[in-house]
Amino acid sequence: MKTARMLPVLILSVLAASLRGAPPLPGLVPMPKQYEALEGRLALDHAPIYFDAGNRQCQIAAAELSARMQELGGQPGAAADITSPTNTGIYILTATHPMAAALARRFQLEVSEQAPGPQGYKIAAVPAGVVIIGSDPVGALYGAMTLRQMMESDGSGAVAVAAARITDKPDYYYR
Repeated sequence: MKTARMLPVLILSVLAASLRGAPPLPGLVPMPKQYEALEGRLALDHAPIYFDAGNRQCQIAAAELSARMQELGGQPGAAADITSPTNTGIYILTATHPMAAALARRFQLEVSEQAPGPQGYKIAAVPAGVVIIGSDPVGALYGAMTLRQMMESDGSGAVAVAAARITDKPDYYYR
């Protein structure tokens, strides 16, 4: 029933975006709760992937992003444990990671275990790089799967994503 009530809102949002000349919403499945398209694209080729090496879901997420870049003909950067919140690249971590607060400030995100909540995540794909912060480990993995869907090739082997800010959490915690 909740989905039926949300459909008119989604249709109106897409219509309003098209009328004001905003870029169309991507075909993400499931569509995140909040998707703010920004101007530009971020090149991901050779971008290092920093992740919480002590977290199995973050390890899986990093491997999935690397694999997707290769599928698209790109060259992923090295994958490594997070040692500094100031490097340029792709970050995958949870809100409880020791560097999460510094990365959230750097990428202008408000994220915690409570917001967006269990299995939720926030993504910032901006000129400073890409960060995925999950409220918990499952949220970090889901965020990486969203970024994986966003990756595109230009046909020459260059992999990029559209600049965006994303927030999502599930409607149901049990599937």
